[in-house]
Amino acid sequence: MLDWVLDLLFPPKCPACGRYTERRDTWCDSCFAGLVKPHRLPLDAEMYSLFDGGVWALGVYEAGLRDMLRQLKYDGKKGLLPGLHRYMAAGLRQLPLAAGNGRQEGLRCNKSRADGDVSRENVLAVPVPLHPDRLKERGFNQSEL
Repeated sequence: MLDWVLDLLFPPKCPACGRYTERRDTWCDSCFAGLVKPHRLPLDAEMYSLFDGGVWALGVYEAGLRDMLRQLKYDGKKGLLPGLHRYMAAGLRQLPLAAGNGRQEGLRCNKSRADGDVSRENVLAVPVPLHPDRLKERGFNQSEL
């Protein structure tokens, strides 16, 4: 009931372009599609040999994504987490698409789950460690959430 009242008084808007969205604290479909940009990070040969298939980022730290991450990190807006989780899931789903053009050797995907999610055998996401003083100040590690 409270969400309905909030949506009526303060309609949900895309944090990137300001257009109205169906869900609070997430992007509109067009901005969302533009934010999900999986790409392999450059590594030297020695590091590449340690990370079979390379190291990937799901997007570029700019505009809409940067603003949402800053709001989570510095303003403690944990309500943004569902939108960020949606973003990460969409980015992971797009990783196999990059394999088709030869940029993603070594990443094996298995689309056998009943819920449609892709299970990845060689994908590892690691939260960035947070200094204990920052953790105490914020009360949470945003990258872990």
